[in-house]
Amino acid sequence: MKATPISESKALGCGRPLLIAFGSLFFLAGTVAFWFTFIVPLRQTLAARSWAAAPCTVVAVEIETHRSDDGTTYSPKITYEYTVAGETYRSDRRRFLEVSSSRSWAQEVLKEFPVGSETVCYYDPEQPSEAVLQRDFSWSNLFGLFTLLFIIVGGAIMWYGLFRYGQQNVRPVSSSTSVSMAAAHGQRSRKGSDDRLGEGPRKLRPASTRWGRFLLLLVAALFWNGIVSVFLWVGMNEEAWWLYLFLTPFVLVGLGLIVGVGHQFLSLWNPIVEIGISNAAVPLGSQVDVAWQTEGNVARIRRLVVSIVGTEKATYTRGTSTYTDTEVFLTIEVANTEAPEQMRFGTATVTIPIDTMHSFQANNNEIVWTIRVKGDIARWPDINEEFPFRVRPRKR
Repeated sequence: MKATPISESKALGCGRPLLIAFGSLFFLAGTVAFWFTFIVPLRQTLAARSWAAAPCTVVAVEIETHRSDDGTTYSPKITYEYTVAGETYRSDRRRFLEVSSSRSWAQEVLKEFPVGSETVCYYDPEQPSEAVLQRDFSWSNLFGLFTLLFIIVGGAIMWYGLFRYGQQNVRPVSSSTSVSMAAAHGQRSRKGSDDRLGEGPRKLRPASTRWGRFLLLLVAALFWNGIVSVFLWVGMNEEAWWLYLFLTPFVLVGLGLIVGVGHQFLSLWNPIVEIGISNAAVPLGSQVDVAWQTEGNVARIRRLVVSIVGTEKATYTRGTSTYTDTEVFLTIEVANTEAPEQMRFGTATVTIPIDTMHSFQANNNEIVWTIRVKGDIARWPDINEEFPFRVRPRKR
């Protein structure tokens, strides 16, 4: 008998996409801004170190005004002329990244370049019309690092939406359905259960989705390898072989992330396992009915193992560093099968030991109960999913 799909509440269903969309917008805006305000100017600054120098003459100066809702800022504009191979060029680029500030700051900059003064500029030998007046690295190049805040905030919102939002909210059985997956073989929902307390039959939500893990790894790989590639490019242009040696561990981490992305991408096509339980808030010492259902090509799975796992997490500080220790204090094997029909659908009744600890969460300690599903697939990423549920103290 096939289990009836279990619907989520509208608030939870709408909230997750909104969080992901909002976080994605922040993340995308921060990534684009970081690229154009830090990566591009940095690459141009480094490339200009090999440009040719030429004497130039300042022909005009002015202060440009920039008005916005936050106020008015000013930036210096210096126009200069230089000659390459008998042809005269004109440019007004002072730096590859020009920032704006107060009028007094802009005036101080212009004092260094009075009209008619002689100075040195740098031009691209392959494209003489491209020139810059000051090619050294300055504090303005660090301005783009502030855009990392958007990336971090956006990434955190996306992560919360993908992995944490509604994690404690398992999905209740609709009153129009017969029972949950755990009751699919004729078992009845326990009378007296209260959805407001999280009790009753439930289809559990995985701790993280496959797409969520894939996107998180993809973003991490792009970000990490993007930064490392800039320094590799610098080493290549400067022939700084010592830099390659220094970057070796960072390159290896980047390669590991790429492999992880590929591994997670392949896992997107794995069979999907759904878990249902007869009571989403199981009292210590009580029995709970667990059901599993696998959709997809079950024949690919060599062995399916379903277990109930109790985990303790402890966070502590040592010096200036914070550590989190994780220890599994209980594992109950629910199913261990190689039979395709049992992997496609099955149920089991399990007793939660009374002498263990109920679900608990504090600032530095946490007790987490999950149903862990592992599927062994030959020459392919294995199935490895976790479904959190709640164990509460025994009723007195």
